[in-house]
Amino acid sequence: MTPTLVLMLVAALVVGMLIGCVGIGGVLLTPTLVYVGGLGFHLAAATSMWALAFSPGRRVP
Repeated sequence: MTPTLVLMLVAALVVGMLIGCVGIGGVLLTPTLVYVGGLGFHLAAATSMWALAFSPGRRVP
């Protein structure tokens, strides 16, 4: 495993715990994907929205 992948997995774990425990963390996901993951902003924002759409506790209308 590359160091970038390990760092991304650790960041995903921390952000996921923040989202699950206190409801924040989504604001941290996009910058993490941009700066650590090397994704462009638009792709990182879309990935963040896609991930949050499937988080527990969200109602689907």
